[in-house]
Amino acid sequence: MNVKRLGALFVAALLVTAAVPAFAASDATVGEFVIKLAKARNLAATDARVAVDALRGIGVRVPADLNYSKKLTEGDVARLSRSFGLNVTTTTPDNSFDADQVDRFFATFGTDIIFNTPPGRTATSGERHPHT
Repeated sequence: MNVKRLGALFVAALLVTAAVPAFAASDATVGEFVIKLAKARNLAATDARVAVDALRGIGVRVPADLNYSKKLTEGDVARLSRSFGLNVTTTTPDNSFDADQVDRFFATFGTDIIFNTPPGRTATSGERHPHT
């Protein structure tokens, strides 16, 4: 194999490696996000419906019109975050929100989700927090 061909193969391999991360981030769904919200509060979350019921049980006003299989968008994240009392907004509500972004969201706001009392509800001494 000559040096030119080896160099071309090396460049091609670099291009493929660079392109893979762009496609590696998987789409997240509204249902998966709701499940992660419930799990952050140490609630039952075997599926999205169970997670929503558990969140409503502690006073979170989860929107009634959620489509659990819908691809998650920034608007969905902002809307669901507000149900936890987080002041999250977006100027691009239709932009997709992938699994990596979901992970970064929970790394940033996870503690707030765990300890915030949902709007319209006062914390009671009997409410269980996973890290207390």
